[in-house]
Amino acid sequence: MDLRSIEKSTVVPDLHMHSVFSDGNYTPEQLTDMASENGVNLVSLTDHDEIAGNERMQKACEQKNIAFAPGVEISTNYANKEIHIVGLNIDTSCPELIKALQKTKMNRIERAEAISNKLKEMGYSGALEGAMKFVTNPNLVSRIHFAKWLVDIKAAATIDSAFEKFIGSGRPGFVPLKAPTIPQAVNLIRQSGGIPVLAHPGRYGLKDWKLQALLDEFKNAGGKVIEVTTGSHSSKDNTMICQIAREQDFIASTGSDFHRLDTRCPIGKQGDIPSDLTPVWSLF
Repeated sequence: MDLRSIEKSTVVPDLHMHSVFSDGNYTPEQLTDMASENGVNLVSLTDHDEIAGNERMQKACEQKNIAFAPGVEISTNYANKEIHIVGLNIDTSCPELIKALQKTKMNRIERAEAISNKLKEMGYSGALEGAMKFVTNPNLVSRIHFAKWLVDIKAAATIDSAFEKFIGSGRPGFVPLKAPTIPQAVNLIRQSGGIPVLAHPGRYGLKDWKLQALLDEFKNAGGKVIEVTTGSHSSKDNTMICQIAREQDFIASTGSDFHRLDTRCPIGKQGDIPSDLTPVWSLF
């Protein structure tokens, strides 16, 4: 489906989700089926530092009569925090983007080895081998896979507690990812003809001036769009970020950040963009 054929008032979007090509549990085809079942008619596949699933997602969306915008979620390093920049409506054949993503994937492998070594020092041997059992893309082993392993060996009760106890920022098993800066990621997305979006700004645990500094960094790099409603936010976060978008003239994006069925919300159920904000698909 062409987005132009959808009446603006009837757009039901989900512009942030993950497949087995990164750290999601479902194929692009299965995600498309879920979107269709939930009445979603505009989607983007935004796998972490990976664009390989976009072709299959686009074909699946064509069969389900769903408008599709190719996407990616780029990991960046900002003040020793991993900040994510979503790219929407990108050209997946852009050489600069492909090269940069490949470099980040190599860095992910190096980080995985370092995390494994830290967990071994804590008395948990075999972490990398254990994490790899949960990996669907061997080039994209990530902290979620270590978290699943920690739950599997009963070192943690849940994935969230595995992050809180072992591998979250500031925890003993945490290793930062060598990744592009926010300006570099924004530039890569723009080079590919896409739209940079600051993903789930309320999720990073930044308050007051620290959150404002992040927003300024993104805006100064040329970013104009932020996710205002997302499955990675609480309802309070959604309200706060919507107000920031109003006050600071950001364009609004939205997405479930869906990974698996126990993710915070189903596809398309992350909350509507308020009618007084400009939706990102107006730029498509």
